[in-house]
Amino acid sequence: MDLVRKIFLNGVEAVHPRYLIRSQITRVESTIILNKDRKQDVDLNNFGSVYVVGFGKAVLPMAEELVGLIGNKLRSCVLSLPVNSRPSQDPRIEIHRGAKSNIPDADSFRAAKRIVQVISSCAENDLLLLLISGGGSALLPYPKPPITLVEKSDLVKQLSRNGVDIREMNIVRKKISMVKGGGLLKMCRANKIVSLILSDVLGDDLDIIASGPTAIQKPSEDMPTALQIVKKYIRPFSVLSPTVQTILQETEEPGEVTVSQVTNLIIGNNTIALNAAAEVVAAETDDCYIPLILTSVLEGEARIIGQKIAKLSYLIATALRTEQINSNLKSGIEEIVGELKLPDAALQVLYSGISTANEKESNGICLLFGGETTVKVTGTGVGGRNQELALSAALMLHHLEESGQSFQVTICSGGTDGIDGPCDAAGAIVTSETIQLAINNGLSPHAFLDNNDSYNFFKIVGNGQFHLITGHTETNVMDMVIVIIKHPKLKSQAHNIPWSNL
Repeated sequence: MDLVRKIFLNGVEAVHPRYLIRSQITRVESTIILNKDRKQDVDLNNFGSVYVVGFGKAVLPMAEELVGLIGNKLRSCVLSLPVNSRPSQDPRIEIHRGAKSNIPDADSFRAAKRIVQVISSCAENDLLLLLISGGGSALLPYPKPPITLVEKSDLVKQLSRNGVDIREMNIVRKKISMVKGGGLLKMCRANKIVSLILSDVLGDDLDIIASGPTAIQKPSEDMPTALQIVKKYIRPFSVLSPTVQTILQETEEPGEVTVSQVTNLIIGNNTIALNAAAEVVAAETDDCYIPLILTSVLEGEARIIGQKIAKLSYLIATALRTEQINSNLKSGIEEIVGELKLPDAALQVLYSGISTANEKESNGICLLFGGETTVKVTGTGVGGRNQELALSAALMLHHLEESGQSFQVTICSGGTDGIDGPCDAAGAIVTSETIQLAINNGLSPHAFLDNNDSYNFFKIVGNGQFHLITGHTETNVMDMVIVIIKHPKLKSQAHNIPWSNL
């Protein structure tokens, strides 16, 4: 399991905000160069003062790098961070902490009010830099009156427990917020606003990241309304407070915002993490596997996705064992690729990877998935989407091994922020033997899964060796699922095997 941990950590390290800022943003004399093609340069001499505000799990190291570049032009820097975030290394940074368990609370509301105060104080000739990352929605709560913070938090909790996905959640958040969905732009007089964004959503949609505080909403006919989403997950609708019901049913009035006023730059995302993970796999000489990036937009219910990834792994292991892809295997692989909603090119990547693994002297194949699943909570246990995905995958691996030939598969599912649900684990790592080990110790893995108690399962089995513990990583680009499939006919070590990706 050491290899899969190394792969995961390498992907996380590649999207650490400090590295991203240093590699993409520099200062030459009075000019801040925001990207390599220099189309977004900012000359500090053209502005009176510079204000920096940020909200999210990853904005502290971003701010620490930026204030050093800004120098004496900095007027104020205010951040809203998760509870237990470390102190700042720079005394010029004002820190507020809140949103325990990623739920808006009174502390994060106070932080949001302070950020709004700073933004509202900007003059037309000032420059406003906004730092945004995953967790930003909960860390910038500003409910639309007369909705109270308690009412907003209760709505978010109910939707989360019922399996709402991140896109749907952020549509609702924008509807009931004063600052999301471009709301912050309406509060600022500065003629120049630059947002530096670490994406934690599928497809890097600016409308969705932290609920789009600096993105103009682009409603479309196929986009569900907040009201439709809430009615889908909360029944009856009448259980909600009258004020929440009223706001959800209101017709939205477009605000006056100048699009040229804001520049939104995504400085990091899940694809960067996956590419870095693939590079470390390809660079290994002692454990040489062929890395295949299949998607960066994996989504669905965690336990179902875990089952399907385990099935896909079994089919690939069978193709490696038989050194061919017969019609049955091809049909099975294509069915699961379709069910996982992988990109069209994924099939060709898989077939090419299997062929290469059989022709070259490789140890096997490493599948890489990025994205974010959901959990529908029905039990009373403790866990998160990554641990639930891993436990479900382990159960399927055990079932397949019982009904067929044995094979060696390791599956790691982890959150790049180091936090999976309300616990201290980033996720979990399972093998083909994990479930049998639990059964030998008198445990019922299915009971843990049914109770949404994946955290305690992995805490008990193997004395926690299957847990993925990283601590808070100060970044957040969704999750990574890493699957190592050892070649059943293991050959000698190989070198310089090319890797494929979408």
